[in-house]
Amino acid sequence: MTGSSLPVLLERRKVLLADLAAVDGEIFIALAAGTAEPAITPPEVIPAAQAAQKLGVTVRWLNRQTQGLRFRCDKNRKCVLYEVGGLNAWWARKPKQK
Repeated sequence: MTGSSLPVLLERRKVLLADLAAVDGEIFIALAAGTAEPAITPPEVIPAAQAAQKLGVTVRWLNRQTQGLRFRCDKNRKCVLYEVGGLNAWWARKPKQK
């Protein structure tokens, strides 16, 4: 691109801006029609005490069993949060002891 003349670069810029305007128009139409993708909602998280109560186990047991798993978020050693969807999926896959 280093050897291009100014008129060539300006023409290329005009074409790119026209393409961008067309995409903007399509986005506007999709938003007006209500067919745009919904915004991504953050996952629901609950504290360790609530998660343990929901599963019927102790907080200590739950924290030991879930170390390093992706649905667990350690804010610090005393504040552990769990993503509800990941926790439920893990609990459903976990073999139950008799």
